[in-house]
Amino acid sequence: MRQPLLLAAAFLLPLPAAAQLQPGFWSFPGQPNLPEAELAALCGTGFSLVLSDGGSLSYLPGEGGALWQDAEMACTPDATDAWTCEGWVDHGRGPEASRHATRAGREGGALRLETRVEGQGEVIVTWPQPCPPAAIRAALARGIAPRD
Repeated sequence: MRQPLLLAAAFLLPLPAAAQLQPGFWSFPGQPNLPEAELAALCGTGFSLVLSDGGSLSYLPGEGGALWQDAEMACTPDATDAWTCEGWVDHGRGPEASRHATRAGREGGALRLETRVEGQGEVIVTWPQPCPPAAIRAALARGIAPRD
């Protein structure tokens, strides 16, 4: 009888915050719980594709409206709710190596990320939210420009 109670209790424990960041299309705004229309508008101007291995590809609209890839990261867990990512980011001058550490938590029922980019002192706080499918379809309909 004790074993079923222990199993039931295990299912009541909350999942690590980072487990909420499932594979798919995400926006990382600076505030939680955006209204769907506002989130859709943000996703239409850029989004990240979170991969099943925890890495990500980031896209922004470029010249002519087509999307171009502005970042690619491979991530390694450091702890239950922390990970380090390495890859490249393009801020308009071409791809540059980048590394950052992120810690996940929950605040007011929302997923909250604190990210520290290597070489920069500030902590960037974001509130990841899944992009509405219609916004992603509209963004992808513009096409993806090849990297030079």
